[in-house]
Formats: sequence, structure tokens, C-alpha cells
Amino acid sequence: MSTHFDTLQSFIAHHVKLARNIQEYVDAPKSNYVHLDGQLRQQLHERNDYWLCAGSPWARVLFAQIALDVWTELEPQLAGPFHMVTFTSPRFAIAESEAHTFDPTTHQNEITEIMAGHSFLGMTEPAYYPQWQITRDGGMGPVIAWHSHTIVSGSSRAAIEKDVANSKREESLLPGVPAVDVRAVRPDKLKSKLLYMLKTPYKQYTPYRLREAGERVDHDTGEIISVRQYSQPKRPLRTGELVKMIKVQRDKYLDELIFGNGDEYQLVTFIVEEARRQLDQEELRQTEQRLGK
Repeated sequence: MSTHFDTLQSFIAHHVKLARNIQEYVDAPKSNYVHLDGQLRQQLHERNDYWLCAGSPWARVLFAQIALDVWTELEPQLAGPFHMVTFTSPRFAIAESEAHTFDPTTHQNEITEIMAGHSFLGMTEPAYYPQWQITRDGGMGPVIAWHSHTIVSGSSRAAIEKDVANSKREESLLPGVPAVDVRAVRPDKLKSKLLYMLKTPYKQYTPYRLREAGERVDHDTGEIISVRQYSQPKRPLRTGELVKMIKVQRDKYLDELIFGNGDEYQLVTFIVEEARRQLDQEELRQTEQRLGK
């Protein structure tokens, strides 16, 4: 399955397929079945998409439809150039067993402070590393790397690079790879990038070391560090692993994972307000139905 969502239709088709595969898995458990409790099983129902649960593909579809409608209406007000800036500090990489405790606010506030002079819309998401170091003594196990993608408008690459320079000195989960990545985005690709940011996590990453790739200087200590080059293959998560990611996101909601700043903060506000309006509307409908109105 491609990671590129060129249209809302391709986004919906992808997530409907994921939702059905997950439902079949949950309904027909096998010997190595990943268990979901009753609350999480309820979150997966299409009829509960308005709950905005981050682990639900149906909720992702609803939220993407809302976000794309708002983006289409307000995008003409945004000035270029456009960049996608990704923040992947290893400080937010957590053992899978504890990853559900992650608070996105700390990560988002840090990014907003770094990018205070820029307009952006951001989305926080987890990435699955099935085998990575989780203890200081070298213990290995599955790791969830929480990170954020942002679409930045109206800032030159030079201005962005200047403000993220300190953050780029920090390595990502992969040694030798900066914790911030900046890439230019063509205006005709903005909607595709937005949909990519709103997707349900569905791939795993299995990095491995390739070879020695020179040296670098630690700016804080002056120490000369050997830099190794890594490759990071990725493949679709198996259905049981998708279910694990649902458990990782069990207490996360899409209207809390999206954030923004500057001119694009208005976009985020409109998206969240519309999503919550639909939530309130559906809850009112169900209340009236129960009361026989």
C-alpha cells in the first residue's frame, strides 16, 4: 500500500480496508491474538467515528474530510513558500508498553516555541519500531517514536533552518540523523501532504547500520563522534500490529493531536470546532433518541 494519498478518495479507500481487516481480526481471534477490551472495540465501530478516537480508521476518515474541506476553503489565504518540517526527537520515543502514557502537549509546545515566528499546521503521530534499544544497558524491544509533521507557510527555507538549527543538532532515534527534517512542498502537493499527516499509522520501521560514514563534533562537549549511516526500511504493519497501535493510541483524540501557529492556527481552530460540533450534534441526537423525542 502506498504512503501517498493524492486524493481524499484514495485516503478513504485505504482506511476502509484497514478498518475491515482490523474488524475481521478482532471478530475471529487466533492463538496469537492481540486482545482489545470492550471500550477499544467500541471505538472501532464506524458508527462511533464522531468520537475522534485516534486509533480508529473511521475517525481518521471523518476528520480528514473535515480538515480537507476547511483547508480547501482557506488555503488561498496562505502565502508561500511551503515546507514540510518533521520533528523526531528521541526524547519522545517510548517503550511500547508505556507509549499510551505519552502526553502530546509537551511535544507540541516545544515545537510551537521553536517555530514561534512561523505559521504552521501540525499533527502528532506514533511510529512503530519493533526492535530497538529501550534501556540504557542495551535491552531491545518494541519502541513507539512519537513525532510531528508540520506544514509551514510563508517562511523561507533559510528562516526555518535558522530557527531549527539547535534542534537539528540533536540526533533522531537513528544516530547521525538530525531530529528535524525540512523539505520544500509544491503548492499542488499540499493536500496530499495534509492527508499523509492525518493517516492512521500503518507501517513499521526496521533500521539497520550500513557502514562508517565519517565523524562529527558534538557542539556541547567538543567530542569527536563516529557517525554511522543507517538504512530504515519500512513495511506495512500486520493486522495484529495495527491492533497494537490502537492500544498505543487508546487515550488519544484527533482534535488533540492537531495543533498550529500563526495564520494556520485559524485553520486548526476551524477544523477542531467543526469536528466537535459534529460530536455534540450526534450526542444530542442519541440523547433525544433515548428520551423518545
